[in-house]
Amino acid sequence: MMNATLSKYVNEERLRWSLILITAFSWVIFPLLIVLLNPALFKIGFAVSALVVIISVAIALPKNQLALQPLHKMILVCWVGYLLALLLATLESGSTYSLTHWSIYFAKFLFLLFLLFYINEKYIVATFRIYANLMVLTVILAVFAVFVAAIDIQPLAIIDIQGTLTNFYFGSYYTPHYSPLCAPLPIYRIQGLSEEPGAYAFELLPAFFWLLIAERAYVRSAVIALGLVLTMSFGVASFLFVLLLLLLIARKHSNNYIVPASFLIVSGSIGLMYAISSSCQTSHLQNLLVTSQSEVAVVKSRSEDSAVVKPQSKDDAATLSVLEECKKNHPASECIDTFQYYVASTAYGKLHSLKDRFDGLSIALSQLINHPIGTGAALGMPKVNAIAAAAGASAAGVGYAVPVLESGIVGGLLYLSLFSIMGWLAIKTITSSNIGSFDERVEVVVALSVCAVLAMGAQRIQPDVTLWHMWIYAMLFYLLQKKHSARAAC
Repeated sequence: MMNATLSKYVNEERLRWSLILITAFSWVIFPLLIVLLNPALFKIGFAVSALVVIISVAIALPKNQLALQPLHKMILVCWVGYLLALLLATLESGSTYSLTHWSIYFAKFLFLLFLLFYINEKYIVATFRIYANLMVLTVILAVFAVFVAAIDIQPLAIIDIQGTLTNFYFGSYYTPHYSPLCAPLPIYRIQGLSEEPGAYAFELLPAFFWLLIAERAYVRSAVIALGLVLTMSFGVASFLFVLLLLLLIARKHSNNYIVPASFLIVSGSIGLMYAISSSCQTSHLQNLLVTSQSEVAVVKSRSEDSAVVKPQSKDDAATLSVLEECKKNHPASECIDTFQYYVASTAYGKLHSLKDRFDGLSIALSQLINHPIGTGAALGMPKVNAIAAAAGASAAGVGYAVPVLESGIVGGLLYLSLFSIMGWLAIKTITSSNIGSFDERVEVVVALSVCAVLAMGAQRIQPDVTLWHMWIYAMLFYLLQKKHSARAAC
């Protein structure tokens, strides 16, 4: 009744656009992390804006008539069960800090439900277009930052991102630590406005899928592809290769190979970047060991005949010690192998990163035995880090292990179940849908994006921790229930 009365006085189009814009505004918190430039201003601004938009939309706009299927309902039931189990563990912990974080998780779940009731096809297309174009801009600015940093222009600011001091250049973060490439100018892995290159690579994937499959905007998708390659993310390279196999199996009779070919090119190019970097690094080290007796660089140091990167890592001194000790008792060729292994094992190397994840997973599982009910919201990773630090090691959170530790055995099983079902629905959508019409392409893009964020959870960030995740899941739910309603009507 109230909706019908208000409809005479409310501009529905403006309200729907306010919902689109508030969703885009949420991205300054994640994945763009612009919030780090002024956390209080952005968080308060978003909270007030979101509250106004949500109340206005809920009062004035008609709700969607949802036709959720049993699997969709099961996901929501598992999600509610997980939140209740997490609440029990949180209350058991007696921590106000933990209870605050549980409330934030619950608010994000409510945001998902809110979107399910009020989004439509226009919302999905508009938000995806905004997101894709924003990510194209971040890649351009990130590449620009590479050249700006290479000619020693000072950053606009230095930001602390999870303990790592990161330079901010004209719309892009840039950390001079991540796997440098051998080039006339120093090139490090780009990270856009994300916390680190690996996360940025996964955040680029929804934009890549949208531009490549839905809009077929091949120039802009090539820009995103360049960004993916320059992140040098092994996780994304592996994920795209798996998707390539999935698409080839699902569309083995199709004559359109643009999408799988693009996946193969990006995945292969990332692998090629690793090979080039390793080969160049070895060649440069040979020159250092043969010609230099006074200076050894972890990565490469700038000189008159070889313009390369100055060592800036905290592991420089330790690496220098390893090399100098090696040179006392071994020939140069053996020291090169020692160097390559050591760099891979230090804080920004792949072996170290992989080891941290296995250590984090191992500690989380061992602690689950001691905390079968769970540690409580936001208390899992601090406990893992404390145990790792006491052992003189470090650990990286695995996106699925930490929530299981926090919510206990029962909550953890519900948590894993809900995302397993969601992954199954996404894969089923990818393999069963065609990409002929625009609507079908949108369905496939959303399903691929869900697979991307679920794969991202296997690396580090848990797949339910941001409003960005809720946005992607809500689109999948809406499109699947809409598709079922259309079939039922026929």
